Amino acid sequence: MDQKKDNSIGALWLKQDKNGNGYLSGYVEIEGTKYHITAFQNKYYEAGGNRPQYNILPSLKREK
Repeated sequence: MDQKKDNSIGALWLKQDKNGNGYLSGYVEIEGTKYHITAFQNKYYEAGGNRPQYNILPSLKREK
């Protein structure tokens, strides 16, 4: 039986802060190391320009 290979290197979830602003939160795994990241919409983004729509920052992982 053929097994489908998962080429995913991470995942992102759409979340909202207490003010209702949306952002992405998740992780990427590179060479066995998992990096927790947060991505915020770039307020200086212009369609057709060179600026990214989102900026990715390292996230402080919260242990529960």
